[in-house]
Formats: sequence, C-alpha cells, structure tokens
Amino acid sequence: VAVQMLIDTLLKRQGPAEVAVTEMQALLDRIFLGYNDRMSGLQAILRSNLPDLQNALIEAETCMSRAKLLCVEADPKQMIMAGPHTPFRIDLYKAALDILQGCMTCLNLVIISEKVWIVNASVREVDDEEANEEFAMTPNGGTIAYSSAENHSVLQIATRTMESLMINVEDDILHTVDQVSDALQAILRHRIEAKLDHPSVHELANMKLLDQYFTSSRIDKWLIQVGKETEHIHTDRHELTNNLQARLVVGTRAIAQLHWKVAQLHSLCLKANVV
Repeated sequence: VAVQMLIDTLLKRQGPAEVAVTEMQALLDRIFLGYNDRMSGLQAILRSNLPDLQNALIEAETCMSRAKLLCVEADPKQMIMAGPHTPFRIDLYKAALDILQGCMTCLNLVIISEKVWIVNASVREVDDEEANEEFAMTPNGGTIAYSSAENHSVLQIATRTMESLMINVEDDILHTVDQVSDALQAILRHRIEAKLDHPSVHELANMKLLDQYFTSSRIDKWLIQVGKETEHIHTDRHELTNNLQARLVVGTRAIAQLHWKVAQLHSLCLKANVV
C-alpha cells in the first residue's frame, strides 16, 4: 500500500478528484462563462448567436461525458487510504452534474426552437404569401404588412421581450452564473476541516435566486408580450415544427427553465456550504 501511494504521488500530478473539478470547470465555462475567447451557451442566447450556441453545446457534451466518467474514480470509496485530505464531496459533484445536464437540455431546446426546419411537402405551399399581401392592425389603429415567419429569429424576439419586462436582468444573470460557478468549484476543492472562506461563497448568501425573476406570472406576461410582437407574422400556413409562435413558446420556456436550473445550482451550493 505504501509503495502504491508513493508511486501515485510521484506519477500523478493530479488525483481523480482534482481532475473531476477541472472537468467541472470546463463544463461550467461552456454552459455559462465562455471559453477560449468563445461564447458560452448562455452568452450566445443573450446575444442571439445560434452558431456559437451550437458550438458551445457540442463542447459541453464532450466535457459532460468526461466528467461523468470521473464519478467512479473520484469516489472516496475507491481510495485505499484517505490520506491527509477530507473526502471528496462526490454527492455534490454528481448533483451538480445532474443540474448541468438539465441546463444542456434547455440549450438544445433553444437550438431546436431557433432552427427553421424543412417544410413537409404535404403542407400547403406558402410561395404565394408575398404575392397576396395582407395587413394586420397595430395597437394604435395603423396597419402593418404581414411578414413571413422565416424572416424572424426566436432568440432575438425572446431576449428582446425578456429585457423589456425584466430591467437589467442580463447583468444579474451573468453575475449570478459567475459567482455560482466560482463557489461550486471552491466548495469541491475545499478538502480540509477548516470552514471555507471564499468571496463567491459569501456572495451567494446575499444574492437573489434567478427563479425570483422567472416566476409563473412573469412567464405568462413574457409570452403575452411575445404574442403581441408577432401578431403581424404569418404562422397559420406552417406545420407545427415551423410555426413561429409554437417555436417561441418552446424557446421562451427553455430559456426560463435554464435560469431555474441556475437557481437550483445556487441553492445546492448554499446548502453544501452549510453542511
């Protein structure tokens, strides 16, 4: 046993727990914080950037696969001797991965809602839409020409209306994910008996959970506002996968769900630091 411990110490620059936290950091960067001068999935949503969102999700899936593989190796039960450090908090690590997997599902739903899918041949043609120009009434009594749903971005409409209903929400979102990500890594890396003293961990207790922004009533107002902004857009001539308003409901709720997941991660860190 002593020889094995000596060899492990000399040959391994990082143990499984340290590698697991490194993979967690890479995953958080790709979902929330940004990496290698690239946008994270969340940042791409806020900037209405579909290509960067897709790239971030692809890389996040790779990081998630590696992080899950490390769950067995980083489990303290696999260690022959505990050593000078306190056991790695594998339950916290697994719980965080579960929440982050949910975040990735939300990112994927946003991508699906943003894409314009190939029209089924069985659906009636919309080629004559521009030829037969129609008009919609505006709230002030004027008229505006109907436009094609293909010319509009779910991401742009959803984020624009979100900002109009929740002032400064983008700044609070980015600050929250930054603090939550730092705090989670600090808690996982804390392997001594003394109480953790870290600025991000202290900051979490003073911050508002993001689910307080995205309440049911606000989601309803958000969807109503989205509906008002898209009244002049034809949707009745498209199958469901290309129906803009259906896609907007999916995209809007996925964005809200993503922020609820951040609130879950926030709560998880608060509880973990008390234990």
